[in-house]
Amino acid sequence: REEPFTEVGLIAGRYNHLLDTVEAREIALQKERDKVQEAVERLTKMVEHINLKNHELALEKERVEEANRTKSIFLANISHEVKTPLNAIIGFSQLALRKNSDPTVVKNFERINTAGNHLLQLINNVLDMSSIESGEITIVPRLFDLKENIQSVIEMVFPLAEQKEIELIYQESPNLPNQVFGDDLRIKQILINLVSNALKFTDKGHVKVTIDYSEFEETKKLIFSVEDTGIGISEDQQERIFESFKKADESLTRKDGGTGLGLSITKELVSMMNGEIHLNSQLGQGSQFEGFIILGNES
Repeated sequence: REEPFTEVGLIAGRYNHLLDTVEAREIALQKERDKVQEAVERLTKMVEHINLKNHELALEKERVEEANRTKSIFLANISHEVKTPLNAIIGFSQLALRKNSDPTVVKNFERINTAGNHLLQLINNVLDMSSIESGEITIVPRLFDLKENIQSVIEMVFPLAEQKEIELIYQESPNLPNQVFGDDLRIKQILINLVSNALKFTDKGHVKVTIDYSEFEETKKLIFSVEDTGIGISEDQQERIFESFKKADESLTRKDGGTGLGLSITKELVSMMNGEIHLNSQLGQGSQFEGFIILGNES
């Protein structure tokens, strides 16, 4: 008689155990659902926070871009106001140099002319860097006389070399073509910046400018090198020499002047013409800037 009741008891026990197991699993699942819900809420808040930050960043970007546009407009306007009288000063000083023979007067007007040209170069450098940053500078290629272009650079920097009694050497490759297709103004600017920089930091010896040319299939390269026997640049300082407003030695700022923009602008212009520029230098043993730009094909 007792066996049926025993079996029923076992079945009831197993059923109760199953209920307990299901209930325990339901409680565990509810806890997991609560955790997932909390995670979703946290994630939602994070997404909302990120969206808010993105919106703030977008507004800040607009403010920065507007500030850059305002800065560019201001620099363009103020440069025009400054360059107009400055060009007049330079022009009249050159006229006075041609019409005077008194050594003292000539020397004074040479100083005025040098200072005026130096100030004009600073203004142009600041304007160029501002234009590069805002993406307003473009390369405008045209057919031009390469040899004449380079000769004008040599003639422009020669007075400084003569004044410092530094030998200015120019060497060109025999295969250098007369006519090439490229941005003659920017090529001239690159060479002027490099040669002027070499002369500025060289007190004795020479500055050597070498221009070469190569053509392979449809790629035409203008290869340049500017070597000097100046103060040189230490290895740790070479890494930042092409950065804006940086000089190899900040202590030279007062002695030699300049904004530190010339080399930075040069690197940007070379890159815009699909070229490269590199520096080889040792402290106290001079420097050599060498690189190339890609010339265009006249269509």
